[in-house]
Amino acid sequence: MTFASYATNLVPGDDNGTSDVFVHDRRKDTTTLLSQGTDGTSGNGDSADPSISANSKHVVFTSAAPDLVRGDDNALPDVFVSSRLDWLV
Repeated sequence: MTFASYATNLVPGDDNGTSDVFVHDRRKDTTTLLSQGTDGTSGNGDSADPSISANSKHVVFTSAAPDLVRGDDNALPDVFVSSRLDWLV
């Protein structure tokens, strides 16, 4: 299951004060931050609108955080796809 949240107690170090996107594995009872910056910390802008594929292998979401990928300097929200292989963006 995937969701967006402002909560700061879902994963360690999530103290950015913005909405983040997560995926929760109900079988393993683990929650993973998807909207993380290139340095591994939570992104520095709001991330929202997550949707997970039917086979649970991909999550698409929007984000205004410019630090999720290198070179994002257009100052506009972007659409990201995260794949299950270590949940890379």
